[in-house]
Amino acid sequence: MSWRLFGLCSGLGAAAAVVWQGGAKGLLGMAAGAACSLFVLWGWMLVSGQMARTAERSGGKGAWLLTVLVFLVKAPVYMAVSVLVQRLGGPGPVSFLMGVAWVYFVAVIWAVARANSPDA
Repeated sequence: MSWRLFGLCSGLGAAAAVVWQGGAKGLLGMAAGAACSLFVLWGWMLVSGQMARTAERSGGKGAWLLTVLVFLVKAPVYMAVSVLVQRLGGPGPVSFLMGVAWVYFVAVIWAVARANSPDA
């Protein structure tokens, strides 16, 4: 089974469980968590590429600064979205965390699949 299919099936299964337990508020919370995590993960991947280029040019002297900047941007994004989801009430906040966890779960599966592929 490919990592894409596994991620899709696990996401659909998680979304179905959230709808079953929490209804529309749960699904909205999970969607917010997944979207927030995708945005942050995409930003991290862009910064990681920039860090690699910076390390090549400067011998690794400025890469730590980019890591700190990513954290300083990532934390307020999560806080702002979680405050909005808190206003939903009910299962929204728990479902938000489920969406965040799902994105990182799929990211780990992707990394393992990439590391085990012959052209990695």
